[in-house]
Amino acid sequence: SAARPRATRARPRRAAAVPMTSAPGERAVADTASRVSASLALGTLCLTLSASFAASAAPALNAPTDPSDSPFVQELLRRTEEKKEARVIERLDDYNKRNFKDYFDVVDKGYNGRKLTENDEAIRAQLDRWNGKAN
Repeated sequence: SAARPRATRARPRRAAAVPMTSAPGERAVADTASRVSASLALGTLCLTLSASFAASAAPALNAPTDPSDSPFVQELLRRTEEKKEARVIERLDDYNKRNFKDYFDVVDKGYNGRKLTENDEAIRAQLDRWNGKAN
């Protein structure tokens, strides 16, 4: 019988001796640093271009204006001042109606023939206003 050649394991070739100029980790750090600086430069360029484009392309359409220059704002302020007192009275009246109407109803029904005072008449007038009755 013929002798079979014996299979041998393949041995890895040795790498050619390359002189190391830097440690393996230093090369990775240098590559990362150059990528970061390139990214920052690109980002800065984009921001600069977009800011200059936005400033030149759209003149401030919604720029705030001084209220003293706007006749519309002056008209609104004038109308607000005119109605301020009436609104304060209306809010106070609404507050009293919500919180004291039941009390005033009880006071109004408790006369039983006694003489009405000025305060009693004011309470009755207020209740008539709240109930929609004309004085």
